[in-house]
Amino acid sequence: MSVKSPMAIMSTPSQRAGDADSPRPGRNVLLGKVVGCLREVAGAVPVDDDGGLVTDDPGIVAAREGGDVSGARPATGAGVRALIVRLARENPGWGYRRIQGELARLSIRIAASTVWSILQQAGIEPAPRRSSETWREFLPAQASGIVACDFFTVDTVLFRRLYAVVFIELATRQVYLAGITANPTGEWATQQARNIIETFVDRAEPSRFLIHDRDSKLTAAFDEVFRSDGIRVIRTPVRAPRANAFIERWIGTVRRECLDRILIVNRRHLERVLPAYIRHSNEHRSHRCLHRDHQSKNRRQGQTPTSPSTMLGAKTCSEGSSTNTRSRRDQGRIGFPAPSRAADRRETLRRELDTITASRASSSRS
Repeated sequence: MSVKSPMAIMSTPSQRAGDADSPRPGRNVLLGKVVGCLREVAGAVPVDDDGGLVTDDPGIVAAREGGDVSGARPATGAGVRALIVRLARENPGWGYRRIQGELARLSIRIAASTVWSILQQAGIEPAPRRSSETWREFLPAQASGIVACDFFTVDTVLFRRLYAVVFIELATRQVYLAGITANPTGEWATQQARNIIETFVDRAEPSRFLIHDRDSKLTAAFDEVFRSDGIRVIRTPVRAPRANAFIERWIGTVRRECLDRILIVNRRHLERVLPAYIRHSNEHRSHRCLHRDHQSKNRRQGQTPTSPSTMLGAKTCSEGSSTNTRSRRDQGRIGFPAPSRAADRRETLRRELDTITASRASSSRS
């Protein structure tokens, strides 16, 4: 490959002959300026006396062989790039300028635009977006001090609607029943808050947040009961049940496992059913999120898993329900069977008494 000199490109033999025969001053001045510019450009390209390209120039050889061209900025080292990414991830509030300043303190000179380019390549967003905490990240981080509450309804067989308000601790999944009523009002909800506030305050690590929706029954007086004891009240957005997902999920669980399988007669019946299930949920029901599996623990220790009816005792949530027949209890459709009938207990006592009498009679004959 050969490169012609600027004069050889711009001047042909006919033009040179024409210029000698009939000189034109205006055209010569313009041509001189163009040639001067081309000479400056051609000066940057190494050529020999014959107009050929000098291929043994050090810069051209280095660029051709993939080496570093003299005068170019060196690439950022892998260690510096890793340090920039680490600083950004461990300090979400630091921007490009702040990271550049911290590197300067370590005697690492680098431009802010280079820091920005490295973070963009690593998929790290700018500091304001990086430092903002989502609701999903906030809840697990603060779960040890968060309590959630909500109302849910239960319809009886007589087509009456009952209202229950429950609280749940996010860290331990402990559920507390505040009250049950057929006519919920703001004053009633405030009184239930006064009754249960001591549960979340009188402890080594008191609760710090209370989450509830924008129900009209949860008035400002209800919130003031918790604020007076240092608990901050957080209202969820409008029509956003996922913002209070823990209590919403528990309400769905109590419906599927208990209330959908029992016909509630009245408020007194519900006051016996709901506390029994809550006791079962707090003490015996396994929670995968808490790694609490009592049955697997009992198997490792060689113990027989205890049934819910045995753990809850004789008085269970099915007691008093007119819909719980013996066949349904035997089939296990209801997790909390009703207690034994009085006739069965009398029959058992009579058999034990006959056994004792027969043993005494046999011992007297001998």
